[in-house]
Amino acid sequence: MKTGTMIKVAAVAAAILNSPFSIFNSLHAATINQVIVRQQWPWSTDVKVEYQLEDVDAAHPVDIAVTAYNGDTPLPTANLASAIKGDLYGVTEEFGEFYIDPIAAFGSERIAMTKFKVKLAVSDSAANINEVIYKVFSLTNANEAVVDVTRRDLLNGTYGSVVTNYAAFGEDFATPLSDVVIWTGVTNNVKYKTSHLVMRKITCKGVQWMMGGDTVQTELAPACQVVLTNNFWISVFPVTIGQWDSLNDSWLATPSLHPSVGVYPVETNECAVACSSIVVLRIQGSGGTSYPWPTYRHYVVGTSFLGRLRQKTRYDFELPTEAQWEFAARGGNYGCDLYSGANGDVRKIAWDTRNSSPSGNSYCRHPVGSLCPNAYGLYDMLGTLTEYMLNRYYEYDTENVTYEPEGGDATASLMYRSYTMFHSYQRVGARILASDVSSNAARGIRLILPENLVYPDSEKRAP
Repeated sequence: MKTGTMIKVAAVAAAILNSPFSIFNSLHAATINQVIVRQQWPWSTDVKVEYQLEDVDAAHPVDIAVTAYNGDTPLPTANLASAIKGDLYGVTEEFGEFYIDPIAAFGSERIAMTKFKVKLAVSDSAANINEVIYKVFSLTNANEAVVDVTRRDLLNGTYGSVVTNYAAFGEDFATPLSDVVIWTGVTNNVKYKTSHLVMRKITCKGVQWMMGGDTVQTELAPACQVVLTNNFWISVFPVTIGQWDSLNDSWLATPSLHPSVGVYPVETNECAVACSSIVVLRIQGSGGTSYPWPTYRHYVVGTSFLGRLRQKTRYDFELPTEAQWEFAARGGNYGCDLYSGANGDVRKIAWDTRNSSPSGNSYCRHPVGSLCPNAYGLYDMLGTLTEYMLNRYYEYDTENVTYEPEGGDATASLMYRSYTMFHSYQRVGARILASDVSSNAARGIRLILPENLVYPDSEKRAP
C-alpha cells in the first residue's frame, strides 16, 4: 500500500471514529440498535462497520442496505455495492460486520472526507437468498466435500467479485434475464481452472424456447420450439489441461498441444484441452478403438476421462446435448442474430483469428476466462474450441414442441458447437457436423451435471 494513500485517507479515519451514524429500522421484526464505524488504518484503508441486530433468526434472514455520506452530501453509489464485502445479505446472526473500500467506492486515493458517515436500513432477504448457484468439485481429493456456493455467499463477497448487472461489462451487453449473478472472481483463482471444477446452475425446467435459427446456413435447420425437462449444472469453463491432468491417471496422458494451435501466453494448465480426433475417444470410450459414441447414451468406459471423473467425484457428469448447450450459451437471449454482429463485437467474449494472436492473423491459446462471460457467467462458450456434444446430428422438428431432444442414432454424424477460428460460425445457433471439422481442428469438451437426476444403470453400461 502506498504511504500517501494512508495519509490521505487517514483524515477520513478521524472523522469516521467520531462521526454519527444513522439507522433506518424497517417495519420488519429485526432492528439495528448499535453500529461502530472505524477505519483499519494504518494497515488498511478499508472502513470496518460493525452492527448489532435484535429479533433476528435463521427463519427470517434480513439484508442490510448501506448509504454513505460526507456530512449531508450523499456519496456516489455506482461503485459502492461492489466495494463492500461482508455481512449484508441473508443475515441471521445478532452481530455482523462488513468492510468498505473507500477508494474503490468513491474515487481516487486523493479523496478526503471529513464528515464521513453511513446509514443502514433493514429489509427481508429474498426468498431464494440461500439458493445454491455454483458447485465446486475437487478433482484431486475424492474426500474433499463439494462446496455449495449460495446466492448469499456471492452477494456478500465471500468468494470474490460478483457482477449483478450484465451491462457492467459494456453498453452493448444486454440480457432479458431479470436475475443476474455472475461470479467473476472465479477467474482469479488458478485452482478453479486446474485442480477443481466449477459448475453453474442453469434453471430451464419447463421453459419453452426457440432453438436454432434460419438466418444463415450454419444453423443446418430452421428454428424450433424446445422444452428441457430438467435443470442442470454446466461447467463455467471448458475442460482445461490442468483439470485433465488432475485425475492423475497415466492412461489419460494429457493431449499434446495440437500442432495447429500455438501457445500464447504459456499458462497451458489454464488453457482448454485441445484434443485430436483419436485422443478425444478417451473422453467416453477406450481410446484408439472403434467406439460408436454415444450409442449407449450415458454409458462410459471406466478408464475414460468421464469414467475417472465419475469415480473420483461420485457424480454422473456428462457431455451436454445441443439443446442444453445452446440454452446455456444464449444467456436468456433467443434472437437468431445473437453474436452475429448486431449484439456487439463477438471478440469481447470469444477468441478467433482476429484477436487471439499478436499478429492478428492466426489462432493462439489463452487461459480460460480471459474474456467476458455470458449472462449466466459462462466463459468461452464461443470461440476457443470446437466443443463435442452428447447427441449426434438430427433434423429439428419444426411442427411440434420437442421435449428434451436427444439427437440421432449411431449412424448419424457427431455434432459440435462453437468453433475455434472462424468468426462466421460464432453464433450460438450454429451447428457443426464432424465432416465439416478439419482434421487439424482443436476440439474440446464442456461438462454438465443434471439436477436431481440419476441415470438408470441400464443407460450407464453397454448392453
